[in-house]
Formats: sequence, C-alpha cells, structure tokens
Amino acid sequence: MKAEKQKLIILGILYLILLLIDFNTTYKSCARKVSILLPIHRLIWIFSYFGWIFNSKVILWCFIIVNIMLFFHWMTNRWKCIVTEIENKKCNFEPDTRSDYIYVLMKDDKKATIVAGTIRIILIAITLKKLDIFLN
Repeated sequence: MKAEKQKLIILGILYLILLLIDFNTTYKSCARKVSILLPIHRLIWIFSYFGWIFNSKVILWCFIIVNIMLFFHWMTNRWKCIVTEIENKKCNFEPDTRSDYIYVLMKDDKKATIVAGTIRIILIAITLKKLDIFLN
C-alpha cells in the first residue's frame, strides 16, 4: 500500500506541474475560461498514460476501459478530442490546435497520432500482462 501512495503522490506532483505549465503558457490568456475543464482534462490525460503503474485490479481495469473509450472516441471524431475542441473554442485557438504533449512535441499530427496510439496499445498490453490476461 505504501508503494501505491508513493505512485499517487508522484502522479499528483506531475499533475500539478502540467497544470502550472499549461496555465502559464498555452492557456495563459484564457485560464479563467478553462479553469475547470483543463484540470479535469489533464487528470484524464495523466490517468490514460500512467494508470497502468498501479497494482489494483480495479484501477487497471479502469485504465484499460478509459483507453479503449478514448480510442473509439478519437476514431469517431476525426482523431480529435472533444474536450480539446471545447478548450480551443473557449480560448479562441485555431480548431486544430492540440494540447496533448506528444502532438506539441512532434508537430506532425499524423505521426503523433500513430505514436500516441502505439504508446496506448503498448500500455494496454502491459496492463493486460499485469492482470495475467495473456497466456504464458
């Protein structure tokens, strides 16, 4: 249990750092407009990339379900996140502006989509292995 709390604290610190970066860079001009939505969005983002580090079967299954839901959401929404689109609209950003750090770092939507999808598939596979779903 102690290790789980340490993981939660580390992710909490990462969460706060990401919010500080976001509210002082990309979203500085419209921080009030996204003051509720952005923290929720970042919380989902962190869980969707790092939920696999926990050992609780409930959390691991939630991680898998969230990632599958995100994948189907993106597939049905032109590979875009509806929350990002709402944030863009509230902040008067270009409609295609991406807030996921993979997209920001790569600056190439097609390649970033492939990388983000591949990362998520690998993380789901790791999680399934942790749950002993794969045959040994």
